Amino acid sequence: MQIKNRPQTRSLIIARAQWGGFALAPYILYDDEATFQRQWRLNPFLFFAKAFDLQQMPKPDVTTLASSRLWFSHIDGDALVSKSEIGKGFSCGEMVRDSILQKYNLPVSVSIVVAELLQKKKFIKIARSIFALNNVEAASHSYSHPFYWDENYEHKNEYRIQHLAIPGYVFNVKTEVAGSVEFINRNLAPAGKPVKAFFWSGNCQPTGQAIQYCDEAGLPNMNGGDTVFDNRHPSYTNVAPLTVPVGDRLQFYAANANENIYTEEWSGPYFGFLNVLKTFAYTESPRRIRPVDVYYHFYSAEKRASLQALKTVIEKSVEAIVAPVFASEYLRIVQGFFSMQIRRVDELQWEISKGGACKTIRFDNCSLQVDLGKSLNVIGYSHNQEMLYIHLGAADLSRVVLTSKADNCVYLHQATHQPVNLEMAAGKIRFSARGYGSGFFEFYNLPQQQEYIARINGEPEKAETDDLGILQINCEITGEVDIEITRVD
Repeated sequence: MQIKNRPQTRSLIIARAQWGGFALAPYILYDDEATFQRQWRLNPFLFFAKAFDLQQMPKPDVTTLASSRLWFSHIDGDALVSKSEIGKGFSCGEMVRDSILQKYNLPVSVSIVVAELLQKKKFIKIARSIFALNNVEAASHSYSHPFYWDENYEHKNEYRIQHLAIPGYVFNVKTEVAGSVEFINRNLAPAGKPVKAFFWSGNCQPTGQAIQYCDEAGLPNMNGGDTVFDNRHPSYTNVAPLTVPVGDRLQFYAANANENIYTEEWSGPYFGFLNVLKTFAYTESPRRIRPVDVYYHFYSAEKRASLQALKTVIEKSVEAIVAPVFASEYLRIVQGFFSMQIRRVDELQWEISKGGACKTIRFDNCSLQVDLGKSLNVIGYSHNQEMLYIHLGAADLSRVVLTSKADNCVYLHQATHQPVNLEMAAGKIRFSARGYGSGFFEFYNLPQQQEYIARINGEPEKAETDDLGILQINCEITGEVDIEITRVD
């Protein structure tokens, strides 16, 4: 760059060197003063990959399980007790239970606000009936629903009250977190099915102490970030990071915004949540950067338009092959993202360890194959959008070896649920899986046009490979499933 007609002012504003790279403001981001919209001036994916020399390095991936895009759903507990305008005499909690949770065979992480349930015993029964559903995971949305968590919050004057009214209650962070979890476990959740996650309320800006109580209880926390990537907000700058540091703790952001944002803070249009489908689309292509998160409140069942929008969002979001998990499972994957260690052994060989629940690594702009014979704890791989996704097995230590030539080992190309105790050979494949939703398992490098018998929980079904040696197994999963696939000789 140079000042016009002054060649001696020529200087670099973006550069890459052996030690890294730099980019100077205002050539990094563009801010529209009229609309307050922000966009990247440079390509952040390309810039950081080149600056940190990451182009040939594997990356832990939190968006994908066995090549399928992760899908999860979580409900903030607000308005379980509110009246629905749809069903006469029904609460929003009952409508969500009957119209959503019982209708769709999908995992959902549901939270409640204790203060709301203290109004009438009827709502205690409704919450119990929701947590009793097999496809529901229990979570907390606090004790009194703080609208701001830090009593020194600089904008607290914008709020009429700090939290919902409870006679005699004085705000206490420990009660909000640990106390609410204890209440749910003791009074609402079935035996052996305790709270698995904590969802922040209000401005979703917890203190470090609040997060500490979650960490001490072994509960992953989530909410905040408000990712909206649609036609009105057409930029990756609107995609929030996975986490944000709060003191020496980590707050985990939701994968995208909820219906309150899309309905202009519940002022309408009440079908506005349909626009989250754009966010799902734009964070999937041209590159997958976030999972699907169908994130809403109980008040989505207050109005017919909002409930229908929610149903449409759920149905559209699972039209493609997705990997449905509970919110706590997604959060454990993100934890694994941060704990994973990657060591380069050779030019095309890496060791992966300490990734916990994160079982996917990704190579960007990679057309290479995996040498399955030389790799360790690799159960499969696939190419998608010029990315190589590699599926790791249950062991903590993995070795990934890449090659330019494909081998003939049987491998898992894509699945919707993580296979457990997977055994693969041309004559027999055996594994189990757990979860909810439509199950799909696809294996490569089997004999072409070969008949197989697939026993799904003991029930036999015929299956056959195509002329490329690809075998696909479809089944509905509601809990645990055992699958054994045997070649017909």
